[in-house]
Amino acid sequence: MPFTIDSARAIFPDTQVADVVPAIVASFNQLNPEDQLALLWFAYTEMGMSITPAAMQVVNMMFAETTLTQIKQMPALEQTQVI
Repeated sequence: MPFTIDSARAIFPDTQVADVVPAIVASFNQLNPEDQLALLWFAYTEMGMSITPAAMQVVNMMFAETTLTQIKQMPALEQTQVI
């Protein structure tokens, strides 16, 4: 799904943040798959520092298990796009 200013504004209504989303996505798409994964890894690692252990207990892995299995069966490039 391509991102546009309008689709970004639908995700972030009433904020200026939406204006930068298409440019960020375009820059991300210019990276090779390994660099995309590295950037995502860094982002998830940084986010992980802000998630409390109590919040992790709420996660229901049975809900996500089917999706994770489908992602594991995809080729590497598709996995990157899904992530």
